[in-house]
Amino acid sequence: MLDNLHDGHNTEFLYYDQHAEWDVDEAPVGLEAAAILLRSTAFFTRSSRGFCASDDNGFQRVCGAVSRLNTQEKTMRFTGKTALVTGGNSGIGFTTAKLLIAEGARVAITGRDRTKLDQAVADLGANSLGIQADLDDETAVESAFKQIKEVFGSLDIVFANAGISGPTPLGGTTAAAFEAILRTNLTGVFLTVQAALPLMGVGGSVILNGSVMRELGSPGSAAYSATKAGVTGMAKVFASELVQRGIRVNTVIPGGTRTPIWTRGARAGATLDATEEALAPAIPMARLATPEEVAKAVLFLASDDASGITAAEIVVDGGTIGAPRGAPMYRKA
Repeated sequence: MLDNLHDGHNTEFLYYDQHAEWDVDEAPVGLEAAAILLRSTAFFTRSSRGFCASDDNGFQRVCGAVSRLNTQEKTMRFTGKTALVTGGNSGIGFTTAKLLIAEGARVAITGRDRTKLDQAVADLGANSLGIQADLDDETAVESAFKQIKEVFGSLDIVFANAGISGPTPLGGTTAAAFEAILRTNLTGVFLTVQAALPLMGVGGSVILNGSVMRELGSPGSAAYSATKAGVTGMAKVFASELVQRGIRVNTVIPGGTRTPIWTRGARAGATLDATEEALAPAIPMARLATPEEVAKAVLFLASDDASGITAAEIVVDGGTIGAPRGAPMYRKA
């Protein structure tokens, strides 16, 4: 960025630095040092004379009172880290992978659809690895982690995000339809975390993707709701089992979120806007969450910022389960 640098004579300089933008009201060493700074990257330290700017070699060039210091350095919490995001070719998974990569991680994503997976990898760039896998299949899970080990060597973060939904009303559901949802959303999560453990060590973080559907009692959603309730219970067991290995396990609980899940399968032909309009009256914040809002909660739980947190949940639902009576449908006109 460009900003104004003033020396003791109140002379204005344009100064470029990729790390911070700053105004120096008083620079005792004067114009010459300020000019030198224009040709090098400056680093800032606090001293008795205010903030001091130094060049690449650490030689102090300018010290003075700083009236404004707005750090612009990009947060890179995951530099050198490796992550797995299952179901990472769309929606919350894709957005989470994108944000992890933006903060320095290398990320493996899984998906069943090769075309969508390839497109996601192309969009995510060189620090992504696409693995086509059906996580219902134990053999496929083993193969996926073999690829991850060969490319990454180890894993620091696992976001078990892959899941499916579908109507399972009483009186109209086959055992196969019901069990398919259980196998992907519950058994698949268990198999994923189990297979990841040999690649994880102290400081590792596992995040499971739950849902507010676990407690809404939504008609026709018995299988999906049961699996998300199961994920919540399983996460606490995982946390208890893995705490002595230094691995944290937490859950993110999304409410309705603007993802393709609302426009496919039994909902094919629906649009996100129409879905949001229909659901908004029951959501206190009167809108669906964005994938970025959920993904940022995942990144927090994956990061060292959450180093003291395990067996916890972050609910990203606009108040749906925490303050339901605040929804527009209950407000007085």
